[in-house]
Amino acid sequence: MEYKNSQVMWEIYQRSVIGKASINEIFIANKIAIELLKGTIFTSLAIFPGTVFILPIPVLMARDAGIDIVPTTISKQFSI
Repeated sequence: MEYKNSQVMWEIYQRSVIGKASINEIFIANKIAIELLKGTIFTSLAIFPGTVFILPIPVLMARDAGIDIVPTTISKQFSI
C-alpha cells in the first residue's frame, strides 16, 4: 500500500515540477507525504526498548493537543 502511495506521490511531484499538476493533485501528494513521514517516525520509535509501554503517552499527549502522530493505516487497523 505504501509503495503504491509513494509512487503516486512522486509522479505528481514530477509533474508539478514541469507545471502539469493541478493544485488538488499537489494537495493529495502532500497528504501522502505526511502519512509516509508519520509512518516513518512511528516505526522508528518502535525500535527502542520499552516502546510498548512508553508510546501511548506521547500519542495521548499529541491527541490532547490536536496533533495526529499516528499514521492512518495503523489507526484504522488497531482502532486508535
